[in-house]
Amino acid sequence: MALTDLWVVVNTRGLGGIIALSLAVSVTAAALAGVLGGALGAALAVYRVPGRRIIVVALHALLGLPPVVVGLALYLLLSRAGLFGALGLLFTPAAMVLAQTVLALPIVAALVQTRPVYGRAGPGGVLASVVDRIAELEMDIEPAVASAFMAPVVDSLSVRVLVDSAYDRFISDASHPMVKIEHVRHIPGHERSTFAGEWGLSLHLESAQANGRSQYLLDFGYTPEVLIRNFDLLDLDPARINGLILSHGHRDYYGGLEGFVAHHRGQMQSDVKLFAGGESAFAEKWIKQRNADPVSWGRLERAAIEAAQIRTVCCDRARALAGPFSTGPIARDSFEQISGSTLVEPANPAPDHFTEAERLGRLIPDQHPDEHATCYIVQGRGLVVISSCGHVGLINTIKAAMAVSGVGKLHAVLGGFHLGPAPLDYVEHTIAELKSLSPDVVVPMHCSGGKFIAAMQREMPERLVTTNIGSRFTFGV
Repeated sequence: MALTDLWVVVNTRGLGGIIALSLAVSVTAAALAGVLGGALGAALAVYRVPGRRIIVVALHALLGLPPVVVGLALYLLLSRAGLFGALGLLFTPAAMVLAQTVLALPIVAALVQTRPVYGRAGPGGVLASVVDRIAELEMDIEPAVASAFMAPVVDSLSVRVLVDSAYDRFISDASHPMVKIEHVRHIPGHERSTFAGEWGLSLHLESAQANGRSQYLLDFGYTPEVLIRNFDLLDLDPARINGLILSHGHRDYYGGLEGFVAHHRGQMQSDVKLFAGGESAFAEKWIKQRNADPVSWGRLERAAIEAAQIRTVCCDRARALAGPFSTGPIARDSFEQISGSTLVEPANPAPDHFTEAERLGRLIPDQHPDEHATCYIVQGRGLVVISSCGHVGLINTIKAAMAVSGVGKLHAVLGGFHLGPAPLDYVEHTIAELKSLSPDVVVPMHCSGGKFIAAMQREMPERLVTTNIGSRFTFGV
């Protein structure tokens, strides 16, 4: 039945005709908005469309468009004196379809554009992504208590190595089809100086997205002297850092933080925050050598961070930042075992009336509940997972990032994988599991170990990328 026929039905069949007309108008508008909005959203999600950022901003602005504004605009356009008055559409079902399509189209397009469809190709994948997102919105019945997590999407990501164990001034140029690799040999403008290396890791992250650019400092190496030296030699600007991220509470990751903040706080943004995985990131840790008593490895002093007017944000669940996102706590579901030799006090110790020897006797292995991963979704590429140290397992970390983001395509994994002390069969098992996840790029750093790199050279040499202090890796179409 045509819409014009239904208009006649309204005048002849009363209430039944009105219901039929309403359903016809709504279904037609929904179908048009689904097809047109889905196509637009998919194009914005997958391709670098000219003017994409402006279009995305406009789409999100239109999400709050009041229906009365749409009605008034269409009335002015379709009235006899309007631009399209000659079409005679005013007060017809076609005009109602047009109005509802205009209202629904930006919603569909924005849902598809912001909900990644990696690994879900074709119209079915786009539809599944929209259905998933609608279900999430429907379940979010208490937004004031807990809002639904939506992983951000970036156009590009650059990862710069600030602190690691080695610097090779004669490193060869390298290339890879899925990542731009820039090694630093002679430091431009600092030819009389050189980088310093130490046991630890610190990465500078910079991303570009629809609403601008953002920079984060992920982990801080073992000592402030090395971090500050390399940061300054690379001519990085502390005023452009949007946030500080601590992956977990080990000294080779937090050791440079207090000194870096003391040195650069006056230049940093006033509202800069520290994103940590949980309260245990501030707990004292002990290390124990064979046939020796445990020795305190110290702790990150919260008071020093707060004194610098830096507020700590606890990532006790998946959390979106301005570009990256935190996985929050990482589930331990794979074959992997918790690695690392630090000890901690029990979470709820009894009143402390014990001697020092008795106190040390109560220490238990650290389960690293505060470890979380920093990740990005790169437009047209997929998921980039930064496993800073991987105490809870590389595979666990990747799967946690996939689960919270809804992205099944693993584009790259980089950072410390804590496989240096692992036996060879465990390393090979990890490689086999990683291979099944089909990463495009693997960049091992810090504690990943020679056995892992050698196994990668055997099993996935085309995906392995080696690193150096000062190196920058850029991901994006």
